[in-house]
Amino acid sequence: MPKSNRYERQLENLMQVFQEIHSCFLQQRPVDQHLSRFFRRNSQFGSRDRRWISATIFGYYRWYGWLKQLSEQQLKLALLLGYLLDGNEVNELTLHWGKQLGFEADWFLRFESHSSLDLEKKSKIVAEFIQDSTVDSLNPNFIPKLDLQLITSLQTRPHLWIRLLDAQNQSFPKFLDKKGINYSAHPTLKNALAVHAPVNLHESMDFKKGKLEVQDLSSQIIGLICKPQPGENWWDVCSGSGGKALHLAALMNGTGKIYATDIRHQALKECAKRMKRAAWKNITPQVWDGQKLPEALPALDGILVDAPCSCSGTWRRSPDIRWSLSKEKVLEFAELQFNILKQVAPVLPAGKTLVYATCSILPEENEQVIARFLKEFPEYCLLPMTHPLTGDITTEGLYLLPPEVDGNGMFVAALTKR
Repeated sequence: MPKSNRYERQLENLMQVFQEIHSCFLQQRPVDQHLSRFFRRNSQFGSRDRRWISATIFGYYRWYGWLKQLSEQQLKLALLLGYLLDGNEVNELTLHWGKQLGFEADWFLRFESHSSLDLEKKSKIVAEFIQDSTVDSLNPNFIPKLDLQLITSLQTRPHLWIRLLDAQNQSFPKFLDKKGINYSAHPTLKNALAVHAPVNLHESMDFKKGKLEVQDLSSQIIGLICKPQPGENWWDVCSGSGGKALHLAALMNGTGKIYATDIRHQALKECAKRMKRAAWKNITPQVWDGQKLPEALPALDGILVDAPCSCSGTWRRSPDIRWSLSKEKVLEFAELQFNILKQVAPVLPAGKTLVYATCSILPEENEQVIARFLKEFPEYCLLPMTHPLTGDITTEGLYLLPPEVDGNGMFVAALTKR
């Protein structure tokens, strides 16, 4: 088959996949989940095509604040711009794509490497096609004005972060070397490793043996702020699939007890599966509806409330979800977060630690929730926290934000009962 015919077929496939995924997006359903399901149903797409289609679609939603201004007839242009603005490779397929739209090869020269093309340059490129290419239009208009450096970081893709159980006794780096996959160890956190390219972890013996976990860098920092000690009892209130519970178990050397609760049965099934792979026996998954306290809770040494939230801190990995968010939803989350804190507050013994965290960059879900909690529960006060990366000490809540932290944006506060 001639190359041009093959490229035409690839572009037709892209449009087919996008139309189905965009329908889900308009119904405010998560793009990543539905894209994964689409590829599982359509095994004819090879790994290279899956990566290219995924990169194009996520690029489109990352720059949706600009690209949504293009008409439906300009959809191929919008997808091409999203692909290029995201710093993806210009190759023969890309040039063919551009030629379809009337662009000569030298038009692509304006798209420099991802690291050197700043937002100002990108806004000038898209200004040729749309009316509003301001930086602020990249985010929902109801959120507070964000710092330019933060917006720039939110428009980039973070690395995949791995937490190694034992950085000194690991064959995983050798596995990556053999696959030709670039990676880097974190300069401060010895067990954190960033993978710079797609990797199939199920091919790694270390992963199969539970010697490593996929865990975002910011999430790893939350566990270090908790500082659980061997033999302690902790309650991970909104455990989900157990990423932080597994980290607490590792920090406690498999001793003590961790009660991992969530309202979602399926999430706890995933938690149990990960526990089994890692051979942790000190975690007890348990469904909790947020009302009556879980049974058999012992005297606790710490509580972690990683609360349900807007997930605005995960926009780098899931750029589509920023456009399903509203002011009303944020306030609903804030009320839910306060109610969870209100439920667990009486359980913590005096002098012990309550850690509150969200994957949100919005103050309504973070410091404002903490301020309301401290007002209603005056027996609680904030604890000083040491930033695990910088060593800085803060007596307030702490934001973990890119580019300082190459991961999700998160907020964390540590409290204690007098």
